[in-house]
Amino acid sequence: FTGELGSDLILTSKDPLSAFRKFAAMFDLKEAAGGLVSDPGENWLFIYRRDRWDLPKGVIEEGEQAGPAAIREVEEECGISRLRIVRPLQPTFHVYPLNENRWILKKTHWFFMKTLVCCRAEPQVSEGITRAEWKDPDDLEEVFDCTYGNIKELLEACLNDRKSSRL
Repeated sequence: FTGELGSDLILTSKDPLSAFRKFAAMFDLKEAAGGLVSDPGENWLFIYRRDRWDLPKGVIEEGEQAGPAAIREVEEECGISRLRIVRPLQPTFHVYPLNENRWILKKTHWFFMKTLVCCRAEPQVSEGITRAEWKDPDDLEEVFDCTYGNIKELLEACLNDRKSSRL
């Protein structure tokens, strides 16, 4: 689990599922969905928001499934169209304060996606996104230097999958 400030919490237990349920019960749960998008040139899409590199994502609306929500969020936040989901990725969790007395535990469902068209990404400024850029997956040092721990873990898994031809 990684908090907004980059602090990590590690829980150990003989019954990890039970421990996680007890931990999660202390928070309001929100579910989000997003994607790691590859263009026809195999570059990956990133957004820059709150002084960090991130991946496009957003809250799943009532009655919406995670896959369609992820596609919708990428379209809204970056102006990318003609997306298709290749496969689901490992979900991530992070926490952030709602107010002085309430915290949110957000589970994000991630998907590896491809777009059939090469296009310029347009950041959704109204969502605090100042940049949306395609980056070569072999040159992500700038991203790794300035992103969240859970995004680093997701990217590392995807880079390993890419090397073994699973992406």
